[in-house]
Amino acid sequence: MTDEEFDEFNESLAQSLFHVLSDDIDDETGASSEEVILVQHLASNPKVLAKKPLKQWVDECVGKCYLEDLKRKNEEILAKQNQRK
Repeated sequence: MTDEEFDEFNESLAQSLFHVLSDDIDDETGASSEEVILVQHLASNPKVLAKKPLKQWVDECVGKCYLEDLKRKNEEILAKQNQRK
């Protein structure tokens, strides 16, 4: 796998996860949407595992949606608090 192919894979995965929230559930499987998307991408191109191990993919992708959700919720709480002042 070339560096260019790896970059394309990363971009495709990021685009697929862009609007996914950590608590989104896949209708077909009942599993976490972000996990399903990651597994589908890795299954379609397992060569990326030569560049980065599965554990690293999971650590970077699965928790990312949760952190973004947490940040968004904190911003909403701060905005509500500022409106009360």
